[in-house]
Amino acid sequence: QDLLAEIRDLMELPAREKGLDFVIECDPNLPPSFYTDPMRLRQCILNLVSNAVKFTEKGHITIRVSLQSRAGQDRVRFEVEDTGMGIEREKQDLIFDSFTQADHSTCRQFGGTGLGLAITRRLIGLLGGHIELTSEPGAGSTFSLILPLFLEPNQTSSESLMTEGTESVETDNRHIGCIGNILLIENKA
Repeated sequence: QDLLAEIRDLMELPAREKGLDFVIECDPNLPPSFYTDPMRLRQCILNLVSNAVKFTEKGHITIRVSLQSRAGQDRVRFEVEDTGMGIEREKQDLIFDSFTQADHSTCRQFGGTGLGLAITRRLIGLLGGHIELTSEPGAGSTFSLILPLFLEPNQTSSESLMTEGTESVETDNRHIGCIGNILLIENKA
Protein backbone atom coordinates (compact mmCIF):
# COMPACT_ATOMS: atom_id res chain seq x y z
CA GLN A 1 0.00 0.00 0.00
CA ASP A 2 2.86 2.41 0.77
CA LEU A 3 4.40 1.87 -2.66
CA LEU A 4 1.06 2.41 -4.42
CA ALA A 5 0.44 5.57 -2.38
CA GLU A 6 3.83 6.93 -3.51
CA ILE A 7 3.02 6.16 -7.14
CA ARG A 8 -0.36 7.89 -6.80
CA ASP A 9 1.23 10.96 -5.18
CA LEU A 10 3.74 11.29 -8.02
CA MET A 11 1.66 10.39 -11.07
CA GLU A 12 -2.00 11.17 -10.43
CA LEU A 13 -1.65 14.93 -10.99
CA PRO A 14 0.19 14.67 -14.36
CA ALA A 15 -2.46 12.19 -15.54
CA ARG A 16 -5.36 14.36 -14.38
CA GLU A 17 -3.77 17.46 -15.98
CA LYS A 18 -4.07 15.64 -19.32
CA GLY A 19 -7.72 14.81 -18.56
CA LEU A 20 -6.97 11.12 -17.92
CA ASP A 21 -8.69 9.01 -15.28
CA PHE A 22 -6.10 7.57 -12.87
CA VAL A 23 -7.15 4.39 -11.07
CA ILE A 24 -5.36 1.98 -8.73
CA GLU A 25 -6.92 -1.43 -8.11
CA CYS A 26 -5.38 -3.71 -5.50
CA ASP A 27 -6.31 -7.32 -4.75
CA PRO A 28 -7.52 -7.44 -1.11
CA ASN A 29 -5.88 -10.87 -0.69
CA LEU A 30 -2.37 -9.49 -1.16
CA PRO A 31 -0.10 -9.79 1.88
CA PRO A 32 0.90 -6.44 3.42
CA SER A 33 4.53 -6.96 2.33
CA PHE A 34 6.86 -9.32 0.49
CA TYR A 35 10.62 -9.60 -0.09
CA THR A 36 11.93 -7.47 -2.96
CA ASP A 37 13.91 -4.29 -3.53
CA PRO A 38 11.25 -1.59 -3.07
CA MET A 39 13.36 1.18 -4.63
CA ARG A 40 13.92 -0.80 -7.85
CA LEU A 41 10.30 -1.96 -8.01
CA ARG A 42 9.15 1.63 -7.52
CA GLN A 43 11.47 2.75 -10.35
CA CYS A 44 10.06 0.07 -12.68
CA ILE A 45 6.44 0.98 -11.97
CA LEU A 46 7.17 4.70 -12.29
CA ASN A 47 8.83 4.12 -15.68
CA LEU A 48 5.72 2.29 -16.91
CA VAL A 49 3.24 4.82 -15.51
CA SER A 50 5.27 7.76 -16.80
CA ASN A 51 5.27 6.23 -20.30
CA ALA A 52 1.54 5.57 -20.06
CA VAL A 53 0.85 9.20 -19.17
CA LYS A 54 3.21 10.43 -21.89
CA PHE A 55 1.69 8.33 -24.69
CA THR A 56 -2.00 8.57 -23.72
CA GLU A 57 -4.07 11.52 -24.90
CA LYS A 58 -7.51 10.44 -23.65
CA GLY A 59 -9.06 7.73 -21.53
CA HIS A 60 -7.39 6.23 -18.49
CA ILE A 61 -4.31 4.89 -16.77
CA THR A 62 -5.04 1.95 -14.48
CA ILE A 63 -2.60 0.22 -12.13
CA ARG A 64 -3.71 -3.24 -11.01
CA VAL A 65 -1.93 -5.36 -8.42
CA SER A 66 -3.02 -8.98 -8.02
CA LEU A 67 -1.90 -12.44 -6.98
CA GLN A 68 -1.39 -15.23 -9.45
CA SER A 69 -0.03 -18.74 -9.20
CA ARG A 70 2.08 -20.44 -11.86
CA ALA A 71 3.66 -23.87 -11.52
CA GLY A 72 2.92 -23.88 -7.80
CA GLN A 73 4.69 -20.55 -7.20
CA ASP A 74 2.72 -17.57 -5.97
CA ARG A 75 3.52 -14.35 -7.80
CA VAL A 76 2.50 -10.73 -7.53
CA ARG A 77 1.46 -9.05 -10.77
CA PHE A 78 1.65 -5.28 -11.31
CA GLU A 79 -0.21 -4.15 -14.45
CA VAL A 80 -0.11 -0.67 -15.96
CA GLU A 81 -2.91 -0.29 -18.50
CA ASP A 82 -3.43 2.72 -20.74
CA THR A 83 -5.74 3.74 -23.56
CA GLY A 84 -2.92 5.31 -25.56
CA MET A 85 -1.65 4.81 -29.09
CA GLY A 86 -0.70 1.16 -28.65
CA ILE A 87 2.23 -0.66 -30.25
CA GLU A 88 2.27 -2.78 -33.40
CA ARG A 89 2.95 -6.47 -32.72
CA GLU A 90 6.13 -6.58 -34.85
CA LYS A 91 7.62 -3.66 -32.89
CA GLN A 92 6.77 -4.92 -29.39
CA ASP A 93 10.08 -6.74 -28.84
CA LEU A 94 12.10 -3.81 -30.18
CA ILE A 95 10.88 -1.31 -27.56
CA PHE A 96 12.76 -3.17 -24.82
CA ASP A 97 16.09 -2.52 -26.60
CA SER A 98 18.19 0.44 -25.48
CA PHE A 99 17.70 3.70 -27.38
CA THR A 100 14.74 2.33 -29.33
CA GLN A 101 11.17 3.57 -29.67
CA ALA A 102 8.40 1.88 -31.64
CA ASP A 103 8.11 4.84 -33.99
CA HIS A 104 10.93 7.33 -34.63
CA SER A 105 8.40 10.18 -34.88
CA THR A 106 7.40 9.59 -31.24
CA CYS A 107 10.90 10.60 -30.14
CA ARG A 108 10.44 13.99 -31.78
CA GLN A 109 6.87 14.39 -30.51
CA PHE A 110 7.19 13.04 -26.96
CA GLY A 111 10.93 13.11 -26.23
CA GLY A 112 12.81 10.50 -24.26
CA THR A 113 15.91 8.41 -24.82
CA GLY A 114 14.36 4.99 -25.29
CA LEU A 115 16.07 3.67 -22.14
CA GLY A 116 13.12 3.42 -19.74
CA LEU A 117 11.77 0.04 -20.89
CA ALA A 118 15.26 -1.44 -21.32
CA ILE A 119 16.12 -0.43 -17.75
CA THR A 120 12.77 -1.70 -16.47
CA ARG A 121 13.23 -5.11 -18.12
CA ARG A 122 16.76 -5.41 -16.72
CA LEU A 123 15.76 -4.39 -13.18
CA ILE A 124 12.71 -6.63 -13.03
CA GLY A 125 14.91 -9.53 -14.20
CA LEU A 126 17.37 -8.83 -11.39
CA LEU A 127 14.43 -8.97 -8.96
CA GLY A 128 13.65 -12.49 -10.20
CA GLY A 129 10.69 -11.51 -12.34
CA HIS A 130 9.82 -10.61 -15.90
CA ILE A 131 7.83 -8.11 -17.94
CA GLU A 132 4.98 -8.83 -20.37
CA LEU A 133 3.26 -6.60 -22.91
CA THR A 134 -0.19 -6.76 -24.47
CA SER A 135 -0.93 -4.02 -26.98
CA GLU A 136 -2.98 -3.14 -30.04
CA PRO A 137 -2.38 -0.06 -32.21
CA GLY A 138 -5.03 2.52 -31.37
CA ALA A 139 -6.34 0.48 -28.43
CA GLY A 140 -3.69 1.04 -25.76
CA SER A 141 -1.19 -1.14 -23.95
CA THR A 142 -0.88 -3.17 -20.77
CA PHE A 143 2.60 -3.71 -19.33
CA SER A 144 2.79 -6.35 -16.60
CA LEU A 145 5.57 -6.86 -14.05
CA ILE A 146 5.47 -10.36 -12.54
CA LEU A 147 7.56 -11.04 -9.44
CA PRO A 148 7.95 -14.07 -7.17
CA LEU A 149 6.00 -13.63 -3.94
CA PHE A 150 8.67 -14.22 -1.30
CA LEU A 151 7.04 -13.92 2.12
CA GLU A 152 8.29 -13.72 5.68
CA PRO A 153 7.83 -17.03 7.53
CA ASN A 154 4.85 -15.75 9.55
CA GLN A 155 2.96 -14.48 6.47
CA THR A 156 0.68 -16.56 4.29
CA SER A 157 0.07 -16.40 0.58
CA SER A 158 -3.12 -17.02 -1.38
CA GLU A 159 -2.28 -20.73 -1.73
CA SER A 160 -1.75 -21.35 1.97
CA LEU A 161 -4.62 -19.31 3.39
CA MET A 162 -6.90 -21.46 5.52
CA THR A 163 -10.22 -22.27 3.92
CA GLU A 164 -13.32 -23.63 5.58
CA GLY A 165 -13.05 -27.35 6.33
CA THR A 166 -9.30 -27.65 5.73
CA GLU A 167 -6.38 -27.72 8.10
CA SER A 168 -3.57 -25.19 8.06
CA VAL A 169 -0.34 -26.66 6.72
CA GLU A 170 2.92 -25.29 8.08
CA THR A 171 5.09 -23.95 5.30
CA ASP A 172 8.83 -24.56 5.07
CA ASN A 173 10.32 -21.28 3.82
CA ARG A 174 13.98 -22.26 4.07
CA HIS A 175 14.18 -22.55 0.28
CA ILE A 176 13.24 -18.89 -0.22
CA GLY A 177 16.21 -16.77 -1.10
CA CYS A 178 17.13 -13.60 -2.89
CA ILE A 179 17.57 -13.55 -6.63
CA GLY A 180 19.91 -11.08 -8.27
CA ASN A 181 23.23 -9.39 -7.66
CA ILE A 182 24.54 -7.42 -4.73
CA LEU A 183 26.71 -4.35 -5.14
CA LEU A 184 28.84 -3.67 -2.07
CA ILE A 185 30.68 -0.36 -1.80
CA GLU A 186 33.21 -0.02 0.98
CA ASN A 187 34.68 3.26 2.13
CA LYS A 188 38.40 2.70 2.84
CA ALA A 189 38.84 6.16 4.43
